[in-house]
Amino acid sequence: VVWSDKPTSEVLYLGEEVQFIDLWGRRAPVSNVQVDGARKQELRVGKLPLFVVGMNLAVARWRLGCAFDNTQLASVFGRPQITKMRFSNSFSRGLGGTVTLHVPEVWELGYRSANFKLATEEQREQPFEVVLQNVASSGAQRVRIDFDLTADQRYRFRVYREMQVGLGEVLVELETWLNDDGRLIVEQHLSNNSKERLSLNCTLFVPGRRRHRLQVYELGNMEVTDRYALPDGEDLLGKTLWLRAEEMDGPRVLNYHVVAEP
Repeated sequence: VVWSDKPTSEVLYLGEEVQFIDLWGRRAPVSNVQVDGARKQELRVGKLPLFVVGMNLAVARWRLGCAFDNTQLASVFGRPQITKMRFSNSFSRGLGGTVTLHVPEVWELGYRSANFKLATEEQREQPFEVVLQNVASSGAQRVRIDFDLTADQRYRFRVYREMQVGLGEVLVELETWLNDDGRLIVEQHLSNNSKERLSLNCTLFVPGRRRHRLQVYELGNMEVTDRYALPDGEDLLGKTLWLRAEEMDGPRVLNYHVVAEP
C-alpha cells in the first residue's frame, strides 16, 4: 500500500504482472518505462492510498533481505573502514549476478561492482572498503545498490538503504532564513548525546566570502544554539553552505551542508 503527502512518482522494477488498485477497487493504469534498457514501472501516487498487487515475490523478498551489517561509519577521514552487505537468493533456482554500489561522490570505494553466484536460499556477505574524504557530510546518507541477475530471465532492480556518518553522539541541525535587515541567518543546533564534555571549533564556509568561526566549550549532555548573520542574504539564496565542526583535542570531525533558503 503506497501514498504520499504530495503528488509524486517513483520509477522502479516491481514485476511483470503488476496491477494498481484504488480504494474503490478500480484498476489504475500501469505505466511501463525503459530505463537504461531495463523495463520498470512508473508509480504515480498522492494522498489516497493505492494498492500494488502482482509484484514479483522473489524480487520483493530480495529487497527486504538486503542489509548492511553495520549502518554507521565513523566520522574519521582518510582512513579505510570495512562494512559488509548481506543478501540471499530468494529465487527458486541458482543464479549469477552483479552488485554495484552508488555512494556519495566524496566516498572512495575499494571497488564498486562485484560478481557472484548463489544457490537457492544461499546467503552472501559482500565486504567493501570505504574511505571518507574530508568534505564528506555527516548524518544519514543514501546508498543505492543495483542488482543485475540472471535466473529464469534477466532481472535488474535497485535497493536503497541509509548509512550514518558519525556515531550519533554529536548531532548538528542547520536552519536558514532572511531577517528584516536582509541578512541570512544560519542557526546551528548542536547536541551532545555522549557522557563526556566536548569542545568544538565550528567553521562556516560561505561561497565567495570569508569563513565564519565560533567555538563551543565544554558542552555537556545538552543542546546549544548559535547563529551566524551573513549580510546581503539574498545573494546567497540557493547556494550551499558548509559547516565543519572539529573536536578540540579529539578525532571527531563533522561536516554538514545546507542550501540557503529565505
